[in-house]
Amino acid sequence: MIETMLDGARTAVAVPDDFNGTLLLWNRTPLHLSAAGEPVELAAHPVLAEALLADGYALAASNYTQPPGGAFAEALADSERLLSHVHDTLAPERVVAWGGSGGGLLATLLAERGLVDGAMPLGGAFDGPVGILDRALGYAQILTTRLGSDIPVTGITDRLATLGAVRELIARATPLALAEASAAAEVPPWFQALKPRPVEPEDAHAALVKYGTVGIATFWATLRGDVEQRLGGNPSSTPSWVAGVPPIEADPGVRAELEKMTPTGAALAPVLALHSTGDGLTPVGGLARYLSRADRQLVRAVYASRGGHVCFTFAEIRTTLRALLQRLDTGAWPDLNPARLLEEAAAEDTALQQAPDWGATWRPVPASPAFI
Repeated sequence: MIETMLDGARTAVAVPDDFNGTLLLWNRTPLHLSAAGEPVELAAHPVLAEALLADGYALAASNYTQPPGGAFAEALADSERLLSHVHDTLAPERVVAWGGSGGGLLATLLAERGLVDGAMPLGGAFDGPVGILDRALGYAQILTTRLGSDIPVTGITDRLATLGAVRELIARATPLALAEASAAAEVPPWFQALKPRPVEPEDAHAALVKYGTVGIATFWATLRGDVEQRLGGNPSSTPSWVAGVPPIEADPGVRAELEKMTPTGAALAPVLALHSTGDGLTPVGGLARYLSRADRQLVRAVYASRGGHVCFTFAEIRTTLRALLQRLDTGAWPDLNPARLLEEAAAEDTALQQAPDWGATWRPVPASPAFI
């Protein structure tokens, strides 16, 4: 692996001896990055990176120039610079962009700009940062209104203090208020990805508390605060489906600027999304909305029956990648029937039959494919 600084971004490229001509460009989510000086991650997990290199794929990734937060446009520009660099130095026959969560959003945008030959978003944020913040705003307004809290929902100036206050509010929220807020933000009560979806009311409430304190609180406080500071105003409006709260309107110019990071559906290269049906941070509804405005000849999706966020077995990811590459090779989509995908993923090496224990230890543990 060769690490290089490109205009302030730490980047890495790994090329196997038997390079097959396809480079996989990993896009990290801009929300959570490595600490300064840490090695660049070339894939969703080192085990998967090792398997892909053994398959003959070259891998590339960037740690970006900006610290964690709402720098989506800057991260996209960093990926574009890395693309230009690998074309100049490696000249791959084709490039597939992939990434998880906000990184899946970036991979999709690269395909819509015609800068890659294909894209594989994993749990992608298809509503873009505007959609993330709109849902978080509705969530915040419901909780503060129902619980009589004066925590700010826009105009965040002290992110850490607001984050702490938000987490405390969520932890003491009534089941009814939290369920209403979570429904408005499309958050299902399925926090531990590798466990069955909770059925008992107290377990479902506990799952919503976890989703709120771990994920939605960061959207409400830290992501919003960073975006508002970067763009100079509020990009969010109260969602139309949220009732009984004072309506808030976005600053039009700020919203228009951030909406540039929302996929339109006009992909210029094939996109195959892999998404969990119970993802509470990038809800499956966002993917459904994206598919509704996309050309289905170019854009398809496959699903795993799992909660958490961007939680897939390495076998599911490699199976999805092979399906996308078949589309690139033949010009036609292969059979994406879940039964066939399950069979193919189950035949993968034992080392790939694991997934992050999302919501519990977060470390990879043995897991079976769950295509549905």
